[in-house]
Amino acid sequence: MSGEANATGGNPEVADAVAERRRMRDARLATAAELSMREVLVGIAERSEIVVLSTRSTRYSRVRVDVVVDGAVICRTSSGQTLALGTDAIVAISSVSADQHGADDPIGDATAFSTSPVLPTPQSTMSDIVSQWATLRPRVSVTTGGAVTTGTLQSVGSDVVEISTGASGMGYVRLDSTTEISASFSS
Repeated sequence: MSGEANATGGNPEVADAVAERRRMRDARLATAAELSMREVLVGIAERSEIVVLSTRSTRYSRVRVDVVVDGAVICRTSSGQTLALGTDAIVAISSVSADQHGADDPIGDATAFSTSPVLPTPQSTMSDIVSQWATLRPRVSVTTGGAVTTGTLQSVGSDVVEISTGASGMGYVRLDSTTEISASFSS
């Protein structure tokens, strides 16, 4: 008697159920093998799921992913900050259970761009989105690896973000080296 027949006691219905579970497991493993971080983020955004995101430089304890665009993910923190994170900077994602955030979650509206003149689309880039933000002059922190530049967003050029760092000081950050930009919009 074969190992499978022995395990099922020779019952064909049990054998069929075992074979079906094996096929389902194999299909799940094949699907998982093709999964990408972008697909995970898109799924999280579609479900308006609250997650913990870890980047190379920061760990955001609770965020809602609003939209995944070309090379970036746009989300909100529980304190209301809007984030643009380079997808290459995201190193880990963890689920947050419902009892950890509750029905009256303080993250608020699922769209981080309720104050933005134009909603981003998946075809947008981080540059497109930050350019939209510049018209609102938010307070920003721009992170590039270990360096952080903080101030008021002034403008976005073809490859640079211009930030007023206070009292006539200006900071310039190369956009393609930016791993994350957090923005606080006045209400």
